[in-house]
Amino acid sequence: MKRYLTIGLLLGSAFLLPIISQAEELTGLENLKMLGEYYDSDKGDITPVVNPAGKVRVMVFYQYQCADCAKMAPMILKLAKSHPDIRFVFKNLPDNSKQSLLAAQAELMIWLNGGEAAFLDYYADLFSGMSVEESVRKNGFPLLDKESELRGFQNANAKLAKTTEFFAEQFNIQTLPTLIIASAEKPVAQNNSILTGMVDEKTLLAAVEKAKRGE
Repeated sequence: MKRYLTIGLLLGSAFLLPIISQAEELTGLENLKMLGEYYDSDKGDITPVVNPAGKVRVMVFYQYQCADCAKMAPMILKLAKSHPDIRFVFKNLPDNSKQSLLAAQAELMIWLNGGEAAFLDYYADLFSGMSVEESVRKNGFPLLDKESELRGFQNANAKLAKTTEFFAEQFNIQTLPTLIIASAEKPVAQNNSILTGMVDEKTLLAAVEKAKRGE
């Protein structure tokens, strides 16, 4: 039997601000530990987590209608597949548009029912310009009524909303994409990073190596 959940329309247009590429030192170590513990306790049940044994956690915040998120998607996918030591946590922040919300709901359906491989395919498909319906069908989940089926999710809405609000308030996430990089086991404040906007592979891997020094 399939599991279902509802995604709240959480933070809206705040994530459509102009993207500014920058790297900032992450403060609020206790907040970061709480976030890590939250996802570890969740065990990927409702949040896509790739390479869950990785010792460095990279939290990726995005939405499928974000142009810079689309440009970075191939690099994120490449690293997720080639670096098992990096634990990628994917956090979709849909805007107010109908398609963005449907894309987020379909993402969780794919994750819950298809697992890691199906999710990564869906992530690639949506950022390559494929429609929600096309990608869902490609991944083996034909929809007779796209909107009603994707909105039929029942559980964990409050949990997701609370987490997203916590992210936004504690880390002041205002641009997409945003990546938070820290040791998954022993984060040290001066070795954590927030990368916002377009970031190249070299910059991201340098932040990963910096996080490793906190272990």
